[in-house]
Amino acid sequence: KKPKVVLASATLIRSAGLDYGVGVLPLPLVEQAIPRILSNQNAKVREIGLNILAHLCRAMSKNSFSKILDQMKSAQVTELDSLLDKQPEPTQPTKQLRSAISSSGSGTQGSASAAPVVSSAELEAQRFA
Repeated sequence: KKPKVVLASATLIRSAGLDYGVGVLPLPLVEQAIPRILSNQNAKVREIGLNILAHLCRAMSKNSFSKILDQMKSAQVTELDSLLDKQPEPTQPTKQLRSAISSSGSGTQGSASAAPVVSSAELEAQRFA
């Protein structure tokens, strides 16, 4: 076992979701990995896993992840609820993919407000595709 690999992987998933938005994440793979991240022995990995799940719940809905929530410990569900209460709205992406920049025609990396916002319906469609 290599605990540093799990921590680095979880950190990378969280960073990608925050920087580029939830729409760029491979949702089926992330959804499959979340229960393992949340049950990891390392407390830092579990904390990052809760942050990833909170970010996903903000962007889509908490009900979308009912299977994962059923597997979680009650303390983790309580902590997730507190994270969602502190920040109920999804975080706007701070960066764009090159393909999104070139399709918008701007040619330069815009500000966070220029980043495309993916609706929950689009995320659901991607998730079940």
